[in-house]
Amino acid sequence: MGGDEQRAAQVGALHQAIGEFAVAFEGISHQQLRCIEVLLESAGLRDERVIQILFADYTSEPMRAMLQSLIGQLRPPDESEQAILNNLFVRHQKLISRRNEVMHGTWMIGYGNQQTTDWGTAFGWKLGKNKKGARVKGFNYRVEDFNKLTQEATELFKAFFRLWGCYSGGFDVGQNFDVADDGTVSAPNTGL
Repeated sequence: MGGDEQRAAQVGALHQAIGEFAVAFEGISHQQLRCIEVLLESAGLRDERVIQILFADYTSEPMRAMLQSLIGQLRPPDESEQAILNNLFVRHQKLISRRNEVMHGTWMIGYGNQQTTDWGTAFGWKLGKNKKGARVKGFNYRVEDFNKLTQEATELFKAFFRLWGCYSGGFDVGQNFDVADDGTVSAPNTGL
């Protein structure tokens, strides 16, 4: 493969990996909205369109926080369920932070000079601030890094889909998830 072909292939693979992560991530928000709908319906709000209006402009973090609050209010978890929910929500919060870096960062993909032979790294940065003033957070991602984010988003999508199934069907959350020795929660492999 020639230099231009290699550059095009590596740059294309980076763009594809970013897009796959974005799509997988948004699936989590959709499943969380489904959980919210079921919880609110169980509390008497039966008009799905009203629920959609209420949450139309919610982004991932407010959606996550609202779902967590609604669960606490409408389906108070026991100790085993709380451990499962804590794991899911903490992982999702971390993924939200990474997603915001990816989607709101500035990226240099496919840039180099005449000596560049590896185009497979996306260089990015995100501006921020703290008590000391401005800060710049830089990052270097390869396709494998984006794929790891996509894998985590896919696992969380499956878990929140399972959570929706528990709330929809009245099933025990504590009995419907696999918990690894390190406390990591996953939905049982059901072919989804």
